[in-house]
Amino acid sequence: MKRILFFFLVISLTFTMGLKKDEEHTCRKWCEPFLEYTHKKALYKGAIQERYRIIRHMKYVKKRSDEEIIDIANVTKQDIAEVMRIVDRKTGKFPWELQGQQ
Repeated sequence: MKRILFFFLVISLTFTMGLKKDEEHTCRKWCEPFLEYTHKKALYKGAIQERYRIIRHMKYVKKRSDEEIIDIANVTKQDIAEVMRIVDRKTGKFPWELQGQQ
């Protein structure tokens, strides 16, 4: 009787260990594209913020016109319009920069 119980215990543990490895592999297979996507999205978001900083610097500090900014920074009119919509007119700063000062 003890041998039979021991046999079933060994088989069940082996079976569950195999399932855990399969679950881990399946999870990795399904999660990896999502993680790559979020990483690329974060890089893209960082690139957009950097582009916005360049536009703001040229507009507020260098006092360049829109045409000069388009030629120099390789941006579009929509990018400039978006920056002008986001930037605080009094301080010339972005909302995420103002949050730390409040």
